[in-house]
Amino acid sequence: MTFVPPTYTDFRNSKSPCQPSPENEEKAKEIWKILAAPKNVAKMIAMASIGEPPLLACATQIEELCENDNLKTVAGRMVREILRPYGFEPKGEKDFSKPVGKAATYFREQ
Repeated sequence: MTFVPPTYTDFRNSKSPCQPSPENEEKAKEIWKILAAPKNVAKMIAMASIGEPPLLACATQIEELCENDNLKTVAGRMVREILRPYGFEPKGEKDFSKPVGKAATYFREQ
């Protein structure tokens, strides 16, 4: 069986309680495109593997797009959906200054 990474449509169809508001839909798609890029997924996996929030790997790339709390929360949920197929689950969060604020840390299920 071939591994197929999740798509934005998968995220929108997920049971995630946090979805972009209608006015944020286009920016949310842009954020997904950045986060789901293979090189950024690899960076997020590396960050998660050392106990750091994966979102930090892409924070500067998505900073301008995350212009409100809805989009910041959505970006965090996107990371969760992107990393889940690789065996990562949230385990806590760390506080940071801009551009992230708070970001989840992850562990890999064995």
